[in-house]
Amino acid sequence: MRFDLIIVGQGLAGSVLACEAQSRGLSVGIIDNGWKLSASMVAAGMWNPVSFRKIISVWRDQECMEALQTKYPAWEKSLESQFYFDRPVMRVFPNQEYADLWAKRLSEGMPWIQAVHELPDRVKAPYGAGLVDQAGYLHLPRFLQSVRDLASAESRLLEEEFDPKYLETDAGRRTPDKPVVYKHWQADHLIIAMGTSARKLSWYQGLPLQTNKGEVLDVSVKDFQRYITANNGKWLLPYNEEGYKLGASYDWRTDDLETSDEVREMLLEKVQLMLDAEVSVVEHKVGLRPTVKDRRPLLGELETRIWSFNGLGTRGVLISPLLAGELLNHIFDGAPLHPETDLNRFK
Repeated sequence: MRFDLIIVGQGLAGSVLACEAQSRGLSVGIIDNGWKLSASMVAAGMWNPVSFRKIISVWRDQECMEALQTKYPAWEKSLESQFYFDRPVMRVFPNQEYADLWAKRLSEGMPWIQAVHELPDRVKAPYGAGLVDQAGYLHLPRFLQSVRDLASAESRLLEEEFDPKYLETDAGRRTPDKPVVYKHWQADHLIIAMGTSARKLSWYQGLPLQTNKGEVLDVSVKDFQRYITANNGKWLLPYNEEGYKLGASYDWRTDDLETSDEVREMLLEKVQLMLDAEVSVVEHKVGLRPTVKDRRPLLGELETRIWSFNGLGTRGVLISPLLAGELLNHIFDGAPLHPETDLNRFK
């Protein structure tokens, strides 16, 4: 079979890239091992244009939000599935200093944030709270399954472990006018979107692709508002009709996939500081986020016609629609990549 693109990996990065490519009329083949070790199947999929640590807008906030709010709803229609949900975030202030900083940002005209004058029932916030109205989450299992079902139905899915030994790698033969060959597939380009699994590939040697271990709890909560996410440094997300998600932890020191009782207790203690309600654990999950030491993704050409779309980190849902478009513009139109995402910054 012949494609415009072969995408290796069908987590968040690969799925967004596939949707963006197909929306441009490109043909896409997908190689994926069935989401083994996929952080995307664990993550809550939240998006939010504000960094709460210093109460500042995130990197390229306006561009990312415009792409996100346009593209995910369009992909819902093309995939005939619902996976994009608005869910405002209420930030519970930890102390008076933080409350004063929020008020200062409001007075400076910072976008995205609002004051909260009345707290929802059962929320404990002695120093007050603020609101980010334009926020929400992507139901990642549903999104990924929708992309996968379509690819499978159209015979565009190889459900197997990607093995570079089956890739035509003769540099003298893979030239700008010759296709990439993988087993019985051919394509103009192949894009690696494997997350942390890509670290084992020779192309990533020397590039600072790292793991960030994250743990999330699926929980049940009695009598709490379903329309809002509460955040006091950790977050409690009403997750559609399926209950709630509580998270998350961040650990760069290990890449094991063991859940931690210490993290579980830390998350439960943290949520009880802001919520007067009974919280019960249903399931404890863990995943490895792909990230980079400067917290910017790795986009660009690894070898002739072999590309990287990786390292999206903790804000992958927010930034991926914009960056997928930019990578495709670079590949097919020669448009420059943003210098903070171009993997050549490390060469």
